[in-house]
Amino acid sequence: MSFPATLLRTRRKYRSDGGAALLSEAITNAFESDPVRKLVRRTILDRASIVDQAQLRETAVREWECAPEESPVASSTEVPIPRKRRLPHSGSFEGLESDLPTSPFVTELEDVTVLGPSGLAITPDSGLVKDTVAPDSASSGRIEKILGRSLRQNGFRRTRDIVRSPTSYSNEQYSLATTLVPLWNNYYHWTLECLPKLLGIETYRRETGNTPTVLLPPNPSSWMLESLELVANAEIDTEPLRPGAIRVDRFVAPSYPTPSRRECFWVRDRVHDAVDVETSDSEAYPSRIYVSRRNATVRRVENEPAVLEALSEFDIEPFELETLSVSEQARLFANAEFVVSPHGAGLANIVYADDPTVLELFGQKEKTTFSRLSKLLNNEYHALFCDHTRKDIVVDTDELVSVITEILAGNREPVVPGNEQ
Repeated sequence: MSFPATLLRTRRKYRSDGGAALLSEAITNAFESDPVRKLVRRTILDRASIVDQAQLRETAVREWECAPEESPVASSTEVPIPRKRRLPHSGSFEGLESDLPTSPFVTELEDVTVLGPSGLAITPDSGLVKDTVAPDSASSGRIEKILGRSLRQNGFRRTRDIVRSPTSYSNEQYSLATTLVPLWNNYYHWTLECLPKLLGIETYRRETGNTPTVLLPPNPSSWMLESLELVANAEIDTEPLRPGAIRVDRFVAPSYPTPSRRECFWVRDRVHDAVDVETSDSEAYPSRIYVSRRNATVRRVENEPAVLEALSEFDIEPFELETLSVSEQARLFANAEFVVSPHGAGLANIVYADDPTVLELFGQKEKTTFSRLSKLLNNEYHALFCDHTRKDIVVDTDELVSVITEILAGNREPVVPGNEQ
């Protein structure tokens, strides 16, 4: 990130969240830096092993495949999806590598130590259970970041000792527990990488008759708690996962969501049932919407007034999602037939939509995040590559009008065709 862009984001972050939050973020970034990660590799990871999915299934005491009973659509055939990454060629989705999503499963492990507040599970022989913090396909970078953060939260010596001798350290002990902690406290990562784990927790409860205590981030946001209640569909006990080491006699470890089609449809169906989308007010939740990022620290649309004027020609109405509850966002997207949005976490809400056409606006950051989600959900997906200034997006409104006209007339080839099975 260039210095002017960094300065702009810093100023916006300060205005939005205050000096304390800005300082905390800066410290976190410092502990995730390359020098700290190099220290982690040399002094901590050298005495530990990373437990991948194959090893997890071998280590587990018990294991179950996750198959939702009440949702036939959630069991529809999986399809290969692009890896979550930046586009290999700017302005083009050509040349993407695709993988089949992991079929969700849940395991039970014995005598596990959980490193707080990250949620990283450690086996008695210093095995770091990758699926508790990252997908199986991810590199070891996430674990390095987590251990780097732990140096700040727990200190170097304590972090090293917990990893090297996990059974010797504990603040608390639970007989049966699991974790639901995102690496980043971001709406996307919580919605698509944490909430789907509840399918594994529900499968475990159905198979054993027992419900684990769910360990959450120390200060979960209101939208985390609301969405958890909507999806869980049952009473669950939650506790904050604070710094230190927590011993768990029986640890429930759902596979880390890629996510899969099965998990996405299950989350959608659970939320639809909870908020009763069928009774949504069509005037409050129009069918054509634009997601505004005017309050974000990056990827704002710099010429948004002109963009809104152009969108009004198509009766596309703007929304600031941070002003809405999760239930309201779910109703909004459940009713949406056409969604226009800059790249950002708010587009995670397409998981709650039935069959929308999506137009994503890209600036400097070009990632496959929502094209792959659209592929999972059978949504028609289009992209418009725009200019940018520093970290914001500058939209050519004439091109925007032309693209939307073509999409609505069925004359534009989508990046992802809709209604694929």
